Amino acid sequence: SGFSLTQTLPISSSTEGAVVDLIYWRNVAKTGVVFTGLVVALASLFQLSAITVLSHLCLGVMCVTFPIRFYYKLLELLLSCKALKGQDSSPEGKRQHDYHLNS
Repeated sequence: SGFSLTQTLPISSSTEGAVVDLIYWRNVAKTGVVFTGLVVALASLFQLSAITVLSHLCLGVMCVTFPIRFYYKLLELLLSCKALKGQDSSPEGKRQHDYHLNS
């Protein structure tokens, strides 16, 4: 009988396949990103404490997510303002709307 990774560790066969694909470099780009990330993480832990590395990673995630969140909230606000502007129910607003459509 041959050696199987699932006999020594309680992991699923899909995880085993993904690990084997990384080890054998079947997808070069994905493997390169994973191993580069591991080397950078190990080098960072060698020079800095784990709390410092974790706090810098969290700060980096926040620096990316906050502008994205702000962009989508601003977009939502602009679209709601545009929708409210188009729903002017006053007779003058309807007349102006009809004028813009006809011109």
